[in-house]
Formats: sequence, structure tokens, C-alpha cells
Amino acid sequence: MWKNIWDKKGLNISNNLTLSDLISIDGFDSSGKEVLNENAWIEYINYIGDVIDIKNKNSILEIACGSGAFLKVLKSIVSDNTKLYGFDYSNNLINIAKTVIDDCNLCCDEAINIDILFNTCFDFIFCNSAFHYFNDKEYTYSVIKKSYNILSKGGSLAFLDINDQSKMDTYYKVRFAEIGEEEYKRKYEGLNQLFFTKEELFNLLVSLGFRKIIIEDQHISGYTNNQYRFNIFAVNKI
Repeated sequence: MWKNIWDKKGLNISNNLTLSDLISIDGFDSSGKEVLNENAWIEYINYIGDVIDIKNKNSILEIACGSGAFLKVLKSIVSDNTKLYGFDYSNNLINIAKTVIDDCNLCCDEAINIDILFNTCFDFIFCNSAFHYFNDKEYTYSVIKKSYNILSKGGSLAFLDINDQSKMDTYYKVRFAEIGEEEYKRKYEGLNQLFFTKEELFNLLVSLGFRKIIIEDQHISGYTNNQYRFNIFAVNKI
């Protein structure tokens, strides 16, 4: 199970973690070959903030926040009175996040329980690079619908770094070429990833009532998975 992988990444972690350490722990290390540059990560998060007008958000929730690499940077660009929340199903990763982010409401739980965790509504809810680890598509759809239910009027959703189903064959061809098909299947046995079409997520968000939806290919500087991933924003809940 993917949860076992993430729990292991949260073990035997030293004190005084850098942002680069958090980026790596949260999976942006391309199977150990590359850790995203801190500046590229900060630039990415600032860009997301611009798209959804982060300065005017008073309450923000991250689904599957991991060790807090995204929230740590986000905290530096939001207003002082903005309340930050996050949760993840790995207790080890949440414990790390609690040590690196001050004044942030954090807890350990499954994404499907998003609507019963904090007893409040949010101006911005997002999930970065986690949909492909969810149990199945129906689980993912339920998380999106529940996110909408606890979103404030005028609030926005962002689901980021999503596996693009139209790129799935290319993704596996490249991975098989890197380490061999048999080795890949052995290494990732039982660790399937979900892939989504842009259309299915767009249609779901339209069905919830959003009228402004932005879809774009991923474009983090130096990130090798850009070519397989996309972002989708649903802005201004009616």
C-alpha cells in the first residue's frame, strides 16, 4: 500500500529540516534521482497563489499535506490573519509538519473524512500531487464533492499535479525504459497509480456549479513529471 511507503519516508528524520528536505520527503525527488530546486518550488507555490488570489483567502486547507513542504511556503505569502489547516493519512509525516510549521491546524486522517475534521468552511481547499495515490476514482470524486461542500461562497478549489490519462502510455514506456519493465513491476507491485482525464474532472466541477474552471499542463521548473501531469482550478464558488 502507498500508505506504508509514506510512513517509511517519515521515519528516522533528523532535526532542523530544510525546505529541500521537506520537498524530498513529500515525493518530489524523482525516485531519488533529483530533488526539486527550492526556488522552483517557491515559484510554483507563488504562481498557485496568484491564480486563486491567495491574499484574499482567510482560511486554507491542504488535503494530503505530507510533511508540510507546500504549507510552509504558503504560510510565508498569505496574510498574517489567514488560518492554515492540513491533514494527511501518514501520522509520521504529520508529526514532521507539526515541527516545521507554526500556527497551523494539522491532523492525521483519510482524505475521505475531509468534511468532518475541522468543523469550519474554507476559502481555499487544495490537493497537490496526491490524487494518483488515492484508492480509486470514486474515492477521488467523493473527496472533490466533500471539498465543495465545505467551501465558502466565493471560495476556490485547486487539484494539482494530476496524472494525465492521455499521457499514461508514454509515462509507463519511459519508466520501463529507465529500469526495465520487469524491475518496475517488481518494485511497484500493488502500488498502482490513478490517471484522470481533464474532461472528467472538468465535468464534475461544472456539475457542482463552478463557472470558472482553469486547466493547464504542469510547469514546475526542472520537474521531470511536467510532461505527464496537469492542474485544475475551480474559482469562485457561487
